[in-house]
Amino acid sequence: MEMKYELNKIYRDEFGRPTAILALDKEAGISSHDLVDKVRRNLDYKKVGHAGALDNFATGLMIILVGKATKLSDTLINKDKQYHAQILLGIATDTQDPEGVITDAKQIDSIDKDSISKLLQDEFLGNIEQHVSVYSSVKVDGAKLRILMRDERFDNEIVEDGNKKFIKMLPKEGVSAKEKMVEVPRREIEITNIELVDAKEIETEDLPTKYLIGNKIQEGDRWALLDIVVDCSKGTYVRQLAEDIGKRLGYPASLLNLRRTRIANVYLDNAISLDLIS
Repeated sequence: MEMKYELNKIYRDEFGRPTAILALDKEAGISSHDLVDKVRRNLDYKKVGHAGALDNFATGLMIILVGKATKLSDTLINKDKQYHAQILLGIATDTQDPEGVITDAKQIDSIDKDSISKLLQDEFLGNIEQHVSVYSSVKVDGAKLRILMRDERFDNEIVEDGNKKFIKMLPKEGVSAKEKMVEVPRREIEITNIELVDAKEIETEDLPTKYLIGNKIQEGDRWALLDIVVDCSKGTYVRQLAEDIGKRLGYPASLLNLRRTRIANVYLDNAISLDLIS
């Protein structure tokens, strides 16, 4: 990726208006919009955007665009990216990540690192088709999937039929609405590299406190954590990838942690402190 502006350098025109391409490391617990707002406040300038959002729970590289550089947003969003992901094998949530409600759980019998590595190389490397995440902003008939999933008038259920996936939307009692079946789109993506970095068994007590012990999980239950690195094209949903990997291994799965480490040829190591932006 060739850039007209030097990374992390703030240019100012004759009126003092800034232009910049900034690499920042987003922390967990804040939204991408929050990070953009912090840059706006630091620079006292409103024309600030980004080149690809991260979910609240996710961390890592965000490219913040200021002033004239905001025109580069679409170009940068379309570039390939690298993620370090931690997959929780054995537990699925409705949002496919740690922010959701547990929907399914199945204890792990055992894990074989070599078999998992082979599976990743054989089935998830190259050009593959992937359902978009049901908690994405992809629109079907004009409505964003994540909005449909959060529509409190309905009880939603994910239904699979062969290679097809649907959101079955059942109206709640007293709601004047019809049952809907919304097909979840599939898209072709490219994964140029996928590696298993580590795989280990854990127990319920090792999970973050948000995974409350209840009907689906108990103390002493056994799960597994898979740490992977994936280099992928635009439009890849790593949370969906986590679910798909789990399914091929015979277990429910969800994304526990996600850290973006590269966008095109900009790396997380290039990130600067927000305190340096003024």
